[in-house]
Amino acid sequence: MEGTNPAGEAKRARVLRATWMAILLGLALELVIATAANLQGTAWEPVRGFASAAQRVSWSVLLCALLAWAQTLHPPSALRSGLAGLLGAPIAAIAARAVHKGVLQAASAAPATSAGVPWSLIAVRALEYLLLGFLSARLASRGARAHLGLGLAVGGLGLSMQLLLTAAESTLPGIGGLFLLATNELLFPAGCAMVLYAAGAKQRRAPAASPA
Repeated sequence: MEGTNPAGEAKRARVLRATWMAILLGLALELVIATAANLQGTAWEPVRGFASAAQRVSWSVLLCALLAWAQTLHPPSALRSGLAGLLGAPIAAIAARAVHKGVLQAASAAPATSAGVPWSLIAVRALEYLLLGFLSARLASRGARAHLGLGLAVGGLGLSMQLLLTAAESTLPGIGGLFLLATNELLFPAGCAMVLYAAGAKQRRAPAASPA
């Protein structure tokens, strides 16, 4: 068909793949965290569960789709992808908190308690996804194992920084809380790295599928 732009269509398809995979990632992570919390004796509350799921999905979609979009731009640039993570993580974190608060307010007549923005945590997120964006772009031609390892390493770094921050504030969680924190902090970066890998898989196969 005249007027079509194959390169533009491929970029949109890549971002769309990343978006729906990020939705699944957010829902899967919420299910894992809620199940783990339930096994530790925390009862599941529908309203709070829905608000938490909305927050995770919002965070996942905004961040992973933005990183995927940054990696479609030409010429390819790991620095650009890292910058997208550096700027996108704080924006996604603040937006996801707003979604969580909005869902709770919409579902209850009582006003949600107002908590300050955790800027130290947001700074950790910015550093994490600066690294994830930069290194995932550098590893774009590598396999799934390399991307999974990258995500786990970035998550481990973020978890370590969060524990240092909480230790400095004398608010270290108990064993159950530490398990939930580690589960969240390790699984999401690993999942987002795999989303970026899977979203770009079709483009990586394209040169081999179309011989000169």
